[in-house]
Amino acid sequence: MDIKQSNERYCSYNDIKRKKIAPGTNQMTPSEYRATLAVIGLTASVVQELFDIDELTSRRWATGDLPVPRAVALSLLLMTSYGVSIGEARILTGSIPLLKSA
Repeated sequence: MDIKQSNERYCSYNDIKRKKIAPGTNQMTPSEYRATLAVIGLTASVVQELFDIDELTSRRWATGDLPVPRAVALSLLLMTSYGVSIGEARILTGSIPLLKSA
């Protein structure tokens, strides 16, 4: 592995926060996807739950076999930028229903 590949594997929190996804151009790279998951603390099972995908799809995003969809990339970047917790994301996706007040 050369230096460029080595550096590509590691993204800092600030690199992730500065990432801009322009229409049709700046796709989230596999290394950015993996780094974002690490920063947020998402496991494969939580990614599957939040985005309603199977394990293979998440693995393909992480390896670059499939591009990370823009909506997924944007969601992950917003979670990172605004500190949205996994619990809050579950509520937003409807995975955990809100309690109704009596």
